[in-house]
Amino acid sequence: MKKNIIYSFLVLLLLSACDDYLDIRPKGRLIPEKVQDYEKMLNGPRLLINSTPILEILGDNVWPRDAYPWYSDEEKRAYQWADYIWSAEVSTPMNDAYERIFVYNTIINNIDDAIDATNSNTKPVVAEARLARAWEYFYLVNMYGKHFDKKTSAADLGVVLLTKDDITQTIPERSTVKEVYDFVINEIVEIADDLPEESNAIRMNKTTAYAILSRAYLYQGEWQKCADAASVVLGKKADLLDYNEVSLIRGSVYRGLENFPQTEDNPENILVRAFPLYGGVTTYASASAITLFDDNDLRWTLFFTNKNYFGDPLGDGIYFYFRRSIWTNVGLSVPEILLSRAEAYVRLGGESNRNKAMQDVNLLRNVLKMIIMPT
Repeated sequence: MKKNIIYSFLVLLLLSACDDYLDIRPKGRLIPEKVQDYEKMLNGPRLLINSTPILEILGDNVWPRDAYPWYSDEEKRAYQWADYIWSAEVSTPMNDAYERIFVYNTIINNIDDAIDATNSNTKPVVAEARLARAWEYFYLVNMYGKHFDKKTSAADLGVVLLTKDDITQTIPERSTVKEVYDFVINEIVEIADDLPEESNAIRMNKTTAYAILSRAYLYQGEWQKCADAASVVLGKKADLLDYNEVSLIRGSVYRGLENFPQTEDNPENILVRAFPLYGGVTTYASASAITLFDDNDLRWTLFFTNKNYFGDPLGDGIYFYFRRSIWTNVGLSVPEILLSRAEAYVRLGGESNRNKAMQDVNLLRNVLKMIIMPT
């Protein structure tokens, strides 16, 4: 009997010790309890990452030249348009995107359990997380699925749609391209009114929502909806950076332009997102890319050079892209929205729409072309 009492006491003591251990809060880790804690999760630096610089190599504007031997295996396979680009040992854009989606799902599914949760203080946080999640799925379906085609999108495979934060859940089958687009658009329509009117360009707001809608409708070929969404954006934010008025300091050949406005300091940026920190591709302009510019185009004169890192000439027809000091935004910007609306107007047809399209294009031309002063 005495032994049983001692054993019972030891078991209770052990269970108490386990409870005490589980109650210990790890230092430096956020354990969300209040709505504000969930809101802070939206500031995570990893949530700024989007896309991959490898996509540059898949385009027509890049020429590897002598940098090719230093390309990673993934970059070489991308340049060769291989069937498989990423190896099992490398974190892919898909892995990274689903990590971010897990954060958004955690916020969406758990914020109502916060000790101070109310309908009014959780709504804007949930709306922002749902919009950010929709943005991730929009990028994923266009990176890993076929381009939207009204005739085949209901059968074309897209990506897996995960809306729970349960790591033990059974992974569903891949949704179709149409299902992913429907999910993205429906999410935005449902939560648009709950989003904040304004925020910095790193966080989501109503302007961001309509900018994403504009791009989604553009890819779907829904020209009137694209133009309408773009007009909402430009009614809220239409700032352009006039390259004629900004004083740009051309630094060393290696560093490029040192004082180009970055991230939220650039008035054009609607949504700021970046390539992964490990990403970076040395790029030379391809012959076809060079023909797109003339000598009065400030994008050409400011961002390209025909000298190497040591200041020596590269040779005729060889131009290097100044990217070392320029933070490339792969999110959303005013120039893109202007071009989306211009294309939508042209596709809609008619002289009036063509005139409106040219007005949008000329707005960009005015800030990108060098002003030639009379002598």
